[in-house]
Amino acid sequence: MRNKHQPSAADRFVAADFIEHDPRLPQGLAGSKQFVTKVLAAFSDYHGELQDLLAEGDKVVARVQWPGANDARTKVGRQPATSSSFRLPTSSVLKTERSQSVLT
Repeated sequence: MRNKHQPSAADRFVAADFIEHDPRLPQGLAGSKQFVTKVLAAFSDYHGELQDLLAEGDKVVARVQWPGANDARTKVGRQPATSSSFRLPTSSVLKTERSQSVLT
């Protein structure tokens, strides 16, 4: 979805009523698509590099590095484009149902 720059692929992987526990991010499938679309508009080379993936039962834990550069195509929030590079380390715990993420 993100690495192939296809926000519409979220339909296959994210439940319609997806619950996002980060209050800064939008909720649900539509919110997930909105977030990915905005990130990809600001960082054309943004992609995930999977470091670790653990799964047991209905839980999945992923540790991912997200490198990219703000390539001046759009503003990020209130910040203007900077053309600077970054590497964002993340860890996520997801709950799944029917092969879709339902909770983070």
